[in-house]
Amino acid sequence: PYRWCCCGLRRKRCRQRKLRSSPSRPRSMRSSWSARGADMPDEEACESETLLDVPEATCTMIADGFCRFLALSIVIIAMLIVVCLLLLLLAHGALRMKENWSAYEAGLGRLQRMQDRVIDSLTREFHMAAGNSTERNAGDEIKEGYFAVFKNAEDTVWLVVNSIVTGLSGGISFLAFV
Repeated sequence: PYRWCCCGLRRKRCRQRKLRSSPSRPRSMRSSWSARGADMPDEEACESETLLDVPEATCTMIADGFCRFLALSIVIIAMLIVVCLLLLLLAHGALRMKENWSAYEAGLGRLQRMQDRVIDSLTREFHMAAGNSTERNAGDEIKEGYFAVFKNAEDTVWLVVNSIVTGLSGGISFLAFV
């Protein structure tokens, strides 16, 4: 619970608790408690410490910082790889769909014929047929509505597939020039 991405030192407040309670530190370096309960170091101990003195834990802090940087880099690179793989799968699917577009159109035609048969059987079952030849049949109006929906869906899918393929080829050509 005190480490980030399996590396790094313990959190700062845990280190401070340990440092406060460690008997190896001189009394002047230990913190004193005020009446409010705040942790305040002795001023004399802070003034007596030289600024250019390298503490014993500097190498540990540098190594900890490097490990955190490395862990963060690994996590970000892993996320970018996952995103790139998802985009690659999307582009691969779009290319396959564009190559086999005639099969998708044939499937849409079969779906539309099946829908027409269902509408015809329902209009016969519920007696929704027109009385004379000049009036439009309710089934014909429903068929036209479904045809418009299918046509718009087909056009939208084709537009999305073409935009994915165009973006993919543009990205590859950009990488080739750069």
